[in-house]
Amino acid sequence: MLDQRYGAFREAEARLTIPEGTDLASLEQLFEQREQLRRQRFSPAEQEQLFADERRQEQWTLRRKALQQASPEEQAVLQESLEVWLSEQPEWFQRSVENGRVLERLRQHQEDRQWQLEQLGPEAADRLAELKQNQQAFDKQLQGYLKERAALSDDQRIAQQQSLLEHWFPESQWRRVEALTRITQE
Repeated sequence: MLDQRYGAFREAEARLTIPEGTDLASLEQLFEQREQLRRQRFSPAEQEQLFADERRQEQWTLRRKALQQASPEEQAVLQESLEVWLSEQPEWFQRSVENGRVLERLRQHQEDRQWQLEQLGPEAADRLAELKQNQQAFDKQLQGYLKERAALSDDQRIAQQQSLLEHWFPESQWRRVEALTRITQE
């Protein structure tokens, strides 16, 4: 009996009017139509059994779409709300979301690399990758230097300036580091 109702539900769902757009309002309209069908054909317990995962995925989609369409001022609040909501979901769902995020970063990296290869050639693309790695390493060193420097009193900073620079950077980078240090203090 439940199998037959579920089959009839899927047939009715296939006949729903699909909105033209993929904006938040269109997705909300589509998901609301699906929800009405669920309520019409199944008890609350059956709905939970059959559609809990779909509902969770729909909520994830709506929250992400709202974040994408939000103004910059609203994005921080919505991002925090999304992360809180995600932390309340089952562990398998959280892992799935994290895996999706990792795949997206990898896909973006591959697209960037492919574009560089096509536009610049392999040598230039390799050089850009090397420069990026060097910049990341420098940024990490600079953060460590600034953190250690910030822990010192003014007198200690003056007395240990040279030894700190020698510890963290080669001499060729000292002027750059000193300039960046002044900028961060302003």
